[in-house]
Amino acid sequence: MPSTKGVGLNSYLKCPRCGRELTIKTGKNGPFLACSGFPQCRFTSNYKRNEKGEIQMIEPLPATTIDMSCPECGKPMVQKQGRYGPFLACSGYPECKYTSSLKNENGSLEPIGISCPQDGCDGELVTRKSRRGKTFYGCSRYPECTFATWYKPICQACPQCGATFLVEKNTKKQGTYYACITNGCGFKGYPED
Repeated sequence: MPSTKGVGLNSYLKCPRCGRELTIKTGKNGPFLACSGFPQCRFTSNYKRNEKGEIQMIEPLPATTIDMSCPECGKPMVQKQGRYGPFLACSGYPECKYTSSLKNENGSLEPIGISCPQDGCDGELVTRKSRRGKTFYGCSRYPECTFATWYKPICQACPQCGATFLVEKNTKKQGTYYACITNGCGFKGYPED
């Protein structure tokens, strides 16, 4: 495929805003459609190819209002689509820049039933995704509480130090085992089969 940097390839689609040709360009996140009328028209869109190899624009999801108020200004929250997936944002943007993660259909993070281990924190651990799509586990009170771990928490108390949970680790050499992540503990055990 020829380089799409700079000029771009013709997509044979028309810009929905100004009617000029859309071209395929390459950005830091991969190829996308852009209006050939740039900078007068700044329309861009992701695209996919159908069974015949024809280019089809992916329609962006409209911002939908969620039955939830912004904790900073009280205005309604809206669900938006960003480059890392769906998220919640304040409808008062740009005056209020509050945003929040969105992970399941009802607009809340996925709790895993384990309380946050940080002292003085009343949050619970939730499943999150990194910018690169890797799963990690963090406190529901983020950014007030910054506790996070890459390892899956297991609802089993540590027999050595009494910590409220263990984490599941997996290596080629040792296989799957449970470990305590409390500093200075070092407990390691294997799941019962």
